Amino acid sequence: MKEHGGSIVNIIIVLDKGNPCLAHSAAARAGIESLSKSLSVEWASSGITLNCVAPGIILSSCVENYPSGAEMLVYAAEKATAAKRMGSVEEVSASVLYYLSPAGAYVTGDTMHVDGGWHLMGPLLDVPEHENNRSYGTCKL
Repeated sequence: MKEHGGSIVNIIIVLDKGNPCLAHSAAARAGIESLSKSLSVEWASSGITLNCVAPGIILSSCVENYPSGAEMLVYAAEKATAAKRMGSVEEVSASVLYYLSPAGAYVTGDTMHVDGGWHLMGPLLDVPEHENNRSYGTCKL
């Protein structure tokens, strides 16, 4: 690819709202996004563009395979988007194709959120209840 250039598109999800129980996934995906940005600068001289697509809640065949009860969480996420609907596989595919097309030739180091505005909203999951609420000046170590 160094000799003839090209485009790389990574599929990630942005979990930067402090979603409980997803720290491991958030860290890994943030690493991929950061790596993509760094490499987009390093590889630009070889004519390589590197971008990310961050889908939100997408209605696909995998929803049918979720364990019992999990589909309720997926459909609740639909209400958590600004668009108030789930995205389609075709919308994610079109975003990838944009980066790979001549229209995306000048775009590099970018992350396109294909999530109906979900990344602008709060976390999908509630913070678990706990009793450890310390205010300023009362911190006990």
